[in-house]
This record gives sequence, C-alpha cells and structure tokens, in this order.
Amino acid sequence: MNFYLTLFRKTYVRNFQYRIAALVNNFGSLIFGFMYIAIWQGTLGSNRHVIGFGSEEMGWYMAFVQGVFFLTMGLPRGFRIDEAVRTGEISLQLMRPVSFFGYYVAQCFGVQVYNIIFRSIPIYIILSLFVGFPTFAVTQLPWLLLSLLLCMYLAFLMTYFVGITAFWTNSVRWSFIVQYTLIMTFSGFLVPLPILPGWLATISLYSPYAGMHYFPAMFILGRPSVEGIALPLFWCVLLTFVALALTRVARRKLEVQGG
Repeated sequence: MNFYLTLFRKTYVRNFQYRIAALVNNFGSLIFGFMYIAIWQGTLGSNRHVIGFGSEEMGWYMAFVQGVFFLTMGLPRGFRIDEAVRTGEISLQLMRPVSFFGYYVAQCFGVQVYNIIFRSIPIYIILSLFVGFPTFAVTQLPWLLLSLLLCMYLAFLMTYFVGITAFWTNSVRWSFIVQYTLIMTFSGFLVPLPILPGWLATISLYSPYAGMHYFPAMFILGRPSVEGIALPLFWCVLLTFVALALTRVARRKLEVQGG
C-alpha cells in the first residue's frame, strides 16, 4: 500500500512541472466551454425547452461537463503503455512485485486529483460565473461525490483499455481515436443523452460512458436517480474484471514473445 501511495503522490507532484501547458489547456477549454454554451443558448433562446432543458439549464449542464472533461479525457493517452512496450520497459514493469493494474490506478488518480484542483474546479467556477450556479441541496453532495468518483474510475478503465491494446498492436493511436469517439458520443458531453434519437439515447443511457458526464451532471442539476449510481457502479465492477482478465492474457502474450 505504501508503494501505491508514494506513486500517487509523485504522480501528483510531477504535474506541477507542466504548469504553463496546463494554463494553456485551461484557456482552450474555457473557449470551447463558452462556445458550447453560446450555441445552446442561441438555439433555445429564452422560451424554448428540450426534454426539460431550457437555456438556463443547458448553460449549467455545459459548464459542469466542461469542467469534468479533464477528469475523463485529461489522462495520458493509454498511460503511454505503448511506449513502454516499444522500448522494452514494459518487461520491467511486469517484473515488479506489485499489481500492474494497481500501478496504473495509482498513477491515474495522482493525475486526476491534480486535474480536479487546478483544472476542473477553476473551469467550472469561471464558466458558472457567466451562466449562474444551479440550486443544489447539500444533502445531495455525498451522491455527487460518489458519482464523480465512479466517473474518474470509469475514465481510468477506458484509458487502461486503450493502453493494454499496445500488447497486440504496439500502437494505441487507433484504439484511442475509437475510444475518444465513443466517449464524445455516448457520455453526454456534447448533449444530454435523452436528446439523442430514441434508440441511441437508450443505448447511451445504459452504456458505461453515461457515468462519465451525464449522470454526474444530473446530480449537480438536482435531478438525482438510482440509475445514476447503480449503472456506473455496475460497469465499474464488470469492467474491472474484464481489465484484470485482459492483463493476465497480455502478460502471457508478452512472455510468449520473449519479453
């Protein structure tokens, strides 16, 4: 456990070396956030509503998901596992007397805690200063935090799946593009999922991606649901078993190839 805590702390501290890059990324994210908000507010105007979302609600929604974006898409691409495979460093990682899966969990949360403090919260606050803050009951805070924790873990799993493909392809470029497209389509980042066409909305709501943006946003908007916790939790458990199984298969494949 001390190893994972040390790795978490060192990963968190290492991000301070890239403060200028973080500021530039934050600025770019704010521009996109304002753009998305302006598009929806211009589309809905002052009176129109779409499935219960008016101009004000959509502004709150877009401000929140833009902040959460760094928790879901602000991780290193595939945790750079493909680089470790190409250089041979992966064999040393697999030889360590620690869990390969747990090693990247600790790294991931080190990055995400940094992103929460220095990216997600500032971006959400700045955008919300222009669109306002939704009425939020303090009693909902534990459920919101749990929803965000599940969101962060789902983001880890999706990034890990991208990285683990390097054992078979030596590159994660295409798996990253596919995963990025799925997240942008099914997570509710661009639009609240019920706005999508009927069959696509149903698939999206029951997919693991809904727990990355849509369900956390529903909690902050004061629209909690049992599904908002139960479905992401189900996918976290199921996909963890899948990730562990893939790790065992990948380890054997590397050994067969000679390490």
